[in-house]
Amino acid sequence: MAEQVLPQALYLSNMRKAVKIRERTPEDIFKPTNGIIHHFKTMHRCTLEMFRTCQFCPQFREIIHKALIDRNIQASLESQKKLNWCREVRKLVALKTNGDGNCLMHATSQYMWGVQDTDLVLRKALFSTLKETDTRNFKFRWQLESLKSQEFVETGLCYDTRNWNDEWDTLIKMASTDTPVARGGLQYNSLEEIHIFVLCNILRRPIIVISGEMAKFGIRFQFCPFESGWNLPASPLIPHCSRL
Repeated sequence: MAEQVLPQALYLSNMRKAVKIRERTPEDIFKPTNGIIHHFKTMHRCTLEMFRTCQFCPQFREIIHKALIDRNIQASLESQKKLNWCREVRKLVALKTNGDGNCLMHATSQYMWGVQDTDLVLRKALFSTLKETDTRNFKFRWQLESLKSQEFVETGLCYDTRNWNDEWDTLIKMASTDTPVARGGLQYNSLEEIHIFVLCNILRRPIIVISGEMAKFGIRFQFCPFESGWNLPASPLIPHCSRL
């Protein structure tokens, strides 16, 4: 009975607050006209802190965890010692997110504000930054990282300026919300590592990617297309950054 009453997503536990957050988020984005990239003014400092569930009885705690946490991913990351391996720091949980191709934005939005990016505020901010601001530093960094990647080396290709520009234009289009048919049958195109790097500059705070493998039907697969690692704001055109 309790499972039917409890909300099946974190934002559903307080719809009034969720609506206020969604109304305020797009208003907090600052779009300078002097070359500085688009960024948040104040809301990038927020971080969601889950309530303590140890105060509840085991049966009720189990129902809450089942409703809010992706326990398959949680168990996989913990078994690989990639999450919560250090008992001296606060425990992290893997919240459920929509698997519609915009999961990176959903996860980031939930971590900061407790709501998913259903209004595409973060995705639109990413796309407008790539389209409307000076992204030469981002593009140069992406080219350097691409040249060092094993996948690119194995192709044996030698790109000229036109090839690099075409690839960069494709990356920009991938961030768009206007994707009638995304890859893999998803509603939106999945994003890549350079998009994470640009996003952390928009947010003016680090983004930590924790990647791992899962086994399903006896087959092991990578549930995150990126390598684990830190993404730190590095653009010289952004003001003061926030810590985690």
